[in-house]
Amino acid sequence: MSRRRVACESSNDPVGGLACLAHDQRRAWVVLYNLVEKYDRPTYETTVTVKLANLPRGDWKCRVTGIAPGQCDPFLQWKALGSPEKLNKTPYAELLKASALPPAMDVLWEDGVLHLRMPGFSALFLELQR
Repeated sequence: MSRRRVACESSNDPVGGLACLAHDQRRAWVVLYNLVEKYDRPTYETTVTVKLANLPRGDWKCRVTGIAPGQCDPFLQWKALGSPEKLNKTPYAELLKASALPPAMDVLWEDGVLHLRMPGFSALFLELQR
């Protein structure tokens, strides 16, 4: 994320985020997070509505990449391996595989609004382009 940071507010605690708009106003980025400080708490999903005020008019395409428990989550894989203090090649390779980002998904962005389901303990990266 680069360029000009723009206001990003949340009315759904613990969801927060930050947003940036490129100087050419043809690209924008948003990072959302749904974090609770205690990892042992049960996770929950919440609905998130993203509205970008003052987004320049035009057709915008949006792609979302997410990190959530069980998705790009080497910690759960490490626990499944018995929480080893030292790793040999096999567990190390399994942790690298579990760390891989999932492919970005195209999402519908209508009239400057996006509706998403967001798991607990997750982060979403939105890439907008026109």
